[in-house]
Amino acid sequence: MPDNVEMLKKYIDNNVKIIILERPILEVVSSFVKLFNDNKIDEKIIEQRVSKMLEANSEPIMRSLGG
Repeated sequence: MPDNVEMLKKYIDNNVKIIILERPILEVVSSFVKLFNDNKIDEKIIEQRVSKMLEANSEPIMRSLGG
């Protein structure tokens, strides 16, 4: 995110290097669903949580994707 990069430049070093890890969104969502299932979260609640994760600018997926 641009604000984070500016903060790095201001407080760490003007010549920052950033490593970006990329993973298909479907794999990320599947990983969350597996985690919810492993923790015995109700299926209806899982659907609600996944739906919220895919809303514009939401965390932890869509805001990072936008960045």
